[in-house]
Amino acid sequence: TTDQTAVQWLHAFHLATKDRTTRGSKRLLLMDNHRSHCTPEFINFAVDNGIIPYCFIPHTTHICQPLDSKPFLALKHCYQSNNNIVVQWGGSVERKSDFFREIVSVRNALTTRVIKSGFASYSISLFNY
Repeated sequence: TTDQTAVQWLHAFHLATKDRTTRGSKRLLLMDNHRSHCTPEFINFAVDNGIIPYCFIPHTTHICQPLDSKPFLALKHCYQSNNNIVVQWGGSVERKSDFFREIVSVRNALTTRVIKSGFASYSISLFNY
């Protein structure tokens, strides 16, 4: 990842999430501490747009990524079940475009309850949510 790519991604994140929050509320962005996430341009854009960038402690992301537990496990299970149905009916799940087509129908596995449970399993409390 380059500094420019990180800022472009942050702009895309902002556009994709800004309408999901009420005016004046903030969004928390959990990320690793790659140097591209710590540039003045990245941090200033985040702060100016109500995004709170939070970097995990170096060399601990494998321990601290709350979505890698229950939420992604639920998503993976739902995705595999959906793939089995698609293949059973003669569909394809081999190309990247197949993945993006199928992921839309399994996002419902990521419920608020499952996400909160993933955070709780890492002893991370979500406030005001």
